[in-house]
Amino acid sequence: MRERYHRANCKALRRNSDDTSMIIKWHPSDQGYVKLNFDGSLARDETAVEFVLRNHNGYLIESGALNLDSATILEVEAKALREGLLFAQRKGYTKIMVEGDSKLVIQSMLNRGATLWNLIPIIEDIKWTVTKFACID
Repeated sequence: MRERYHRANCKALRRNSDDTSMIIKWHPSDQGYVKLNFDGSLARDETAVEFVLRNHNGYLIESGALNLDSATILEVEAKALREGLLFAQRKGYTKIMVEGDSKLVIQSMLNRGATLWNLIPIIEDIKWTVTKFACID
C-alpha cells in the first residue's frame, strides 16, 4: 500500500550522481484559503508565465498563462507571481497561500537579502498587491 501511495503522489528527483533522491509532493492550502502556484518558463527567445489557483481540496479553481517579450528567467518568475496575485485579487479571493520554485523571488518578496535591480519594479508591484489581501502565506 505504501509503495502504491508513493508512486501516485510523489516524484523522486535525482539530486546528484550518487543517486540521492528527494521527495517532492504538492500540498493543498488550509481550509478557507486558495493556493496560488506560480511558475515562469523560458525556451529559446520565448517566455511565459503560468499560475494555478486551487481550493483546500486541491481542485482547480482558475488558471492562467501569458506569453511575454524576452526577459530573464528571474523576471519571468517574478511576473508569474505578480500576475497570479493580480488575477486572484480580481476574482475576489482574500486568503491566499503562495507557492513557487524561485527561491530568489520569494526571498526578495520577504525582504530576505538583496533584490536584483531588474526585479525591483516587479517586486514592488507584488508587495503593493499583497497589501490588498486579508491574509497571505
